[in-house]
Amino acid sequence: MYMVIDNGVKLSKEAVLSISGGLDSTSLLIHLLDKDYDKVHAISFYYGQKNEIELRRLDLNLRYLKFHKFDITHTNMNLSSFMSKFKSSLTSDAIYVPTGKTDENKMKLNFVPNRNAIFSSLIYGYAVSLVKEKDVFVDIGLGVHDGTHTIPPDCTRIFFDKLESAFKEGNVESDKINYYLPYVDGYKHLIVEDALLCCERLKLDSETIFRNTLSCYEPEDLGLSCGKCGACNDRMLAFSTLEVKDPIKYE
Repeated sequence: MYMVIDNGVKLSKEAVLSISGGLDSTSLLIHLLDKDYDKVHAISFYYGQKNEIELRRLDLNLRYLKFHKFDITHTNMNLSSFMSKFKSSLTSDAIYVPTGKTDENKMKLNFVPNRNAIFSSLIYGYAVSLVKEKDVFVDIGLGVHDGTHTIPPDCTRIFFDKLESAFKEGNVESDKINYYLPYVDGYKHLIVEDALLCCERLKLDSETIFRNTLSCYEPEDLGLSCGKCGACNDRMLAFSTLEVKDPIKYE
């Protein structure tokens, strides 16, 4: 993939994405591979989350993709010494993970303060370094989506529009860096549908890809999803809406 700049020089285009090993960010990874970027850089974060096992599931998918000749650079950043102190049901043993259908009060308990801004800042710095090192265009991919929710507030288009504006103002060569948020205004079943189509075009087994993802906020030690938390409810609804079998196991 190439971009042509004003002086006629052709530059390659690369993608950087934040990936947790969950359904949304893994679907975005497949989406970016289908876009045929010259290089895809995946960055994951351990921040003291209770569902750390999702990062091990991510490794399974990265190995699967490597076997199919997809060139992905993966960096894992450990932020747990600081972010594990943040008050959220996802990081604190003292706060229970709410169960049942997602609502605003439950999402407030699950919200990790400033998480997406922190991740985005680090990823943007990585993208600036790529541009300075190789003189490329970079798309920053994030699998965020808000559906009809107002919480978490750091998953909305207006939040990322303002964040991107600040980053562009505060960095050099930021004219070669853009956010790419294909899911931000959509719903989870549309993310699953997109991943299915991209897997088909790339000749990848979508069942394997989905099986190697984890959405649960509080899985048991071997990775079995609880089937009761908001994330599990949203995931089950997405697959049932499409009438597609979810290959992961629930308690």
